Amino acid sequence: MILINRNIQVLRGVSVLFVVFFHLESPYFKFGYLGVDVFFLISGFLIPIIIHKYNAITFFKARVKRLAPALSIIVLITIIFGYFINMPGEYYNISESALYSLFFISPFYFLNNTGYFDQNSLLQPLLHTWSLGNEFFAYIIVSFFLILGRGKYLRILSDLTASILFIVFTFLLYKGEVDYLNPIPRMFLFFLAFSVSFRFNLDKKNIPSNKNLSIISIISLCILIFFFKDDISSHLWPSISIFLLPSTVIPLMLIRCDIIPINKLQDYFIKLGDYSYAVYLVHWPVIVFERTYFRNLNISLNETFILLIIIIISSWTLRRFFEKYEAKTKYIYILAIASCIFVFENEGIKDRVPKGFVKYSSLEKMTNEKFYLERVQYTKFNYDVVSESNKNYGILVIGDSHSQHIIPIIKSSFLGNIYRIRLDEYDLNENIEEVLKFIELKGITQVLVAYRISTKNPNMLISSIKGLNSQKKAHIYVMRDIPSFKGDPVACLLSQESKLLFKGCDFNIIKGIPLNGILNYSDPVWSKVSMMANNNSISFIDSHGYLCGKKCSVFINNELIMRDSNHLNERLSNETNEILFNLLLKDALQNKK
Repeated sequence: MILINRNIQVLRGVSVLFVVFFHLESPYFKFGYLGVDVFFLISGFLIPIIIHKYNAITFFKARVKRLAPALSIIVLITIIFGYFINMPGEYYNISESALYSLFFISPFYFLNNTGYFDQNSLLQPLLHTWSLGNEFFAYIIVSFFLILGRGKYLRILSDLTASILFIVFTFLLYKGEVDYLNPIPRMFLFFLAFSVSFRFNLDKKNIPSNKNLSIISIISLCILIFFFKDDISSHLWPSISIFLLPSTVIPLMLIRCDIIPINKLQDYFIKLGDYSYAVYLVHWPVIVFERTYFRNLNISLNETFILLIIIIISSWTLRRFFEKYEAKTKYIYILAIASCIFVFENEGIKDRVPKGFVKYSSLEKMTNEKFYLERVQYTKFNYDVVSESNKNYGILVIGDSHSQHIIPIIKSSFLGNIYRIRLDEYDLNENIEEVLKFIELKGITQVLVAYRISTKNPNMLISSIKGLNSQKKAHIYVMRDIPSFKGDPVACLLSQESKLLFKGCDFNIIKGIPLNGILNYSDPVWSKVSMMANNNSISFIDSHGYLCGKKCSVFINNELIMRDSNHLNERLSNETNEILFNLLLKDALQNKK
């Protein structure tokens, strides 16, 4: 039988280190998320080594006892902290994801509600439990294997499962339909490692030499780095490069000597491997709590050091007192479930926030795609239909997410046809001929370009605008992105007007944002782009000139018009949208109600 060697613990330590520093946004660990995939290889490799001790029921119970105690503590602490620092909408979502996590089915929740690399995911304290859910699915399958047979039958079942998962995964890759949170790639890694481990457990004599194993691992790693480095750094994962991960990692678990020649360093990583589960569970909620309290998604170097200290202390405490199954952990698990249900049933405990401000308590309450009648494929891009009244005039709004938050304002006061195309400045420049054909086809009379201009490539943006202006039937308007706040306006408001304890602002948000708090008040990109104003056929709309005086307004008609640091609230009343239309667009757009 293959022994559980020191290298496996080393790999656990290295993997959790990768994941932690990736989540701390270290520029040197852009690949760190691969540590999660390595965990699946390790888990799959280990199961055949220990499986002889169990039947189907005892194996399943052992896995639950291994995962549930520490997880229930993390969920309970998340619910407690959330009461003080999460807005009702956020708190409601957390309670729902926590329930899914406690039953090891959180991948279904996060697959349907967020993306792993989305900005919104940065405030999901239990997002990392998706991997535990996928691991638990694998354990269920292994339990089923144990019912069907042992020995060579188990080997056949594992080989067959790995082969089927390989085929399904390859098909999904071919179709381009693999989401990061999709369980298929990790199930494939788990059962591939399971099959390899099981094969060498039955036939130890055929394990390659340490030298050959090292060569296989090094060659695979070199191919991964030289051919797929950019894809991995750009988070294009899972991709075809995932097939190189097993041949990089599994040989290291088969090697029969220490993979780190320095004993002291090897011992440190082994110790970190011992704490890897606790560190993995603790680190992400700690990072999210910090982001939530400060309402700032970026992590500074000083914050990194402080967070690391908190993670180390919390991980030691979790492993020392709660990771092992004891009678008390049963009650903690039940208490965690009850707490989640209570928060869920009370809609995030809304009474922590004044009734009039509940509508600002989550991003979901301030975003709205219901004003789109349909989304239609047009050659190389999609377009959204907002209104199509067969008038002989219409407007096309084109841009990034800023082209969406302006739609409710236009719809409130514009009678003609309204369409929207979402393309970044590069894609717009590449597809300019197709966009011009669309303008001709739909009889567009006005084009509104709406980007978060301060973050764009000015030369590419100018090229795209000139391309749009090459036709003569539609007038081109370029709108400056709204004043961007370096904080969170909703957090500022609720820290002043509610019981929530997160860090607020040092000014009264209701009276407006001071100019020194506006990130894009002096914007070189806008200055460069707006120099095109000398061309009389292009009009520029300076939103700052309308929204800012001594301060920049965020409250109009007693409504908070911003949903976050750089987007407008998309669920304002029609009256407020009409006010904003008259303020921002009345002098520009024609054919109003």
